[in-house]
Formats: sequence, structure tokens, C-alpha cells
Amino acid sequence: MKGENSLKQDIMPRIAAMKSSLTGAERKVADYVLAHPREVVGCSITELAERCEVGDTSVFRFCKSLQFTGFTEFKLAVALCLSDDEVSGLVLDSEITLEDDLTGIASKLLTSHTQALYNTRALLREDQLDRAVKALLEAKRIVAVGAGASLVLAMNAYTRFVRITPDMRCAPDSHSQAIEAAHCGPNSVLLAFSHSGLTLDIVRCAQLARQNGATVIAVTGQLRTPLTDSADIVLLCGSVHSDLQYASAIASVTSNYILEILYTEYFRRAYRDSLDTLDRTTASVTDKLL
Repeated sequence: MKGENSLKQDIMPRIAAMKSSLTGAERKVADYVLAHPREVVGCSITELAERCEVGDTSVFRFCKSLQFTGFTEFKLAVALCLSDDEVSGLVLDSEITLEDDLTGIASKLLTSHTQALYNTRALLREDQLDRAVKALLEAKRIVAVGAGASLVLAMNAYTRFVRITPDMRCAPDSHSQAIEAAHCGPNSVLLAFSHSGLTLDIVRCAQLARQNGATVIAVTGQLRTPLTDSADIVLLCGSVHSDLQYASAIASVTSNYILEILYTEYFRRAYRDSLDTLDRTTASVTDKLL
């Protein structure tokens, strides 16, 4: 059985992150739990199954998918989450509707972004972050890849890290990214951004880099995807959105939060070398300012 702190910390955002990998019946259970966590605590497994219009077996499989021993342990995790003031204080109305005015939209966006960041922090594991930073520090070649909105994240990773290390690379298109991945070897890291974990070009880059012995770090919003299957290290983003909120906007906020953690810890551990490099790169562009 997991420790209480682990149970309390990650259950609700973990359910959201796993939804895409669940069966149809299990997804019904997930949707109900996310919408009605307090009611779940008072339900038996049969009562929850009836409310979700699925069988008892589907509820049990849902609990097993979350790596709980059974329904009792799962309910304990939900109860612990609800008893945590920091978490329950974030369970606020953040869904934007057509009836909202500008003030309401501004407030709800603040709430949803804040909640997504808290969810991301809950999903992040220190051992995974530590492995990611160590891999980045030991790498002779760091390649950031992404497609569509995630390409912006990859470019941001390049912009941040290239100021403190000459080993950072990012290519602007899928063909160039594949070539960069092909150059990756045992002393390389591929930093792959894909919120869905399903983007074919990014998955292929991850597979190619890993086949060549590189370490693949996936920054993504979903578990059990082709990207996570191809990654050595998975850093999960929390998500909160409605029909009027484009998912990539939240993904950008949470992915950049993870990026800043990696950047800051890299800088801290390699402070002297990073500071020298930052001084040189900063000096190189000072004449670009008015």
C-alpha cells in the first residue's frame, strides 16, 4: 500500500492524467470521481458502479489501473485529498461558460491556471526530476523537440538552456528534428514535449533517440501513451480546461513550469560553469539593445 502522503498528493490529478488510457467504462468512473469526490467517499463499490452505470468489476479495474490494491484503499486516497486544505481549496468553479463576463473570465482563468500548476506539482516525482536534471548535466548533446503548440515549448527550452550551456539544440521542423534525434547517442538527451503523447513525429524522434542510446525525457499530460512508452523519464503536467479553454494554453503554463524547475536546478548544480556561460552569452547580445 502507498504511504498516506503519496495517496493524498496525487490521486485527483493522476486520474485526470490517466483518463485517455482507460477503457470506456473506467472513464465513466473517472469522470464521476472527478466531478463528485465527496460523494464517492460515502459510496460502496456497488453504489458507485450504479451511479456510473457500469459493473462492480469496472470500478475495481479502475482502482487497479490507479495502482491501488482495491476500492477501500482508493476511497482512502480520495478522503485524504478532500481533507487537505491546500488541495480542497483549489476545487473551485473554473469552467468558463458563455454566460461569463470579462471579469468572470479573468477570475476563472486565474483559478484554472493556478489549479493546473498545483496539479502538476502533485504529479511530479522528485526522483524523476532528479534523474532528469542528472541526465541533462551529464549530456554532451541536449535536443528539444515538439510539434505545433509544443514546438513553442521546445523553442522556449532552447532559449532558456542555450544561455547557460552550449550543448543545447532545437530544430524548427519535423525533418530537422528527426535528423537531430538520429545524431543523439549515449551521451545525449532528447527533451520531448507533447501534451497528448500521441504526436507521431515526436514519438518517432523519441524512439529513434532511445534506440541510439540517448536518454528521453517526456514532458506530457497523459500516461500510457506511445510517447511515455518510448521515454526513460516522464514528467507529467496537470490539466484543467473546458470547451472554451484551449487545452494547449494550460499545457503551455504547466510545461513551462516543469521547464523552469529543470532549468533552475541545472543552473544551481552547475552554477560556476553556467554563470560563466551566461555572462558570455549575455555579453554577446548587449549591443542589440537600444
